[in-house]
Amino acid sequence: MTNYCIGQIEDVPELTEVLKNFHSEGWQNFADYDEEKASEFLSGTIENAEDAVLLAKKDGKIIAVMIGMVYKFAYSNTLVAGDYVWYVVPEERGGMAGIRLMKWYEAWAKRMGAVRVMTGATSGIKTDRAEKLMMRLGYQAVGGRNMVKEV
Repeated sequence: MTNYCIGQIEDVPELTEVLKNFHSEGWQNFADYDEEKASEFLSGTIENAEDAVLLAKKDGKIIAVMIGMVYKFAYSNTLVAGDYVWYVVPEERGGMAGIRLMKWYEAWAKRMGAVRVMTGATSGIKTDRAEKLMMRLGYQAVGGRNMVKEV
């Protein structure tokens, strides 16, 4: 059975490993992975009231995570929500954990006062599949895909 919970400081060591897997699967894997920095980011995010760390656990093990925040554009007072990470471990993809975390995140963002959730399939992990899922969840494409160039 899958349980859903808010991330706690005691989850940070396991979350650091989950984030490491996210990093290794995505396009950002060209960059080093600093476990200490990841741990500090996760701890700070868990402690920040304007951030959400939402977890799906199966048999006590993290199988999916949504890490998001509410913020204002540099030029606006309108509150919006965006995500740092929305990740489901490979062996659990195709199930409901990721969808349930996204719906929970949307409800959290609304309670926080956000008027829009901005997300995207920007990690490079199963991009086409992720985009189709987001569209089924009611998201619309805006702008374009991320671009990258080595310098």
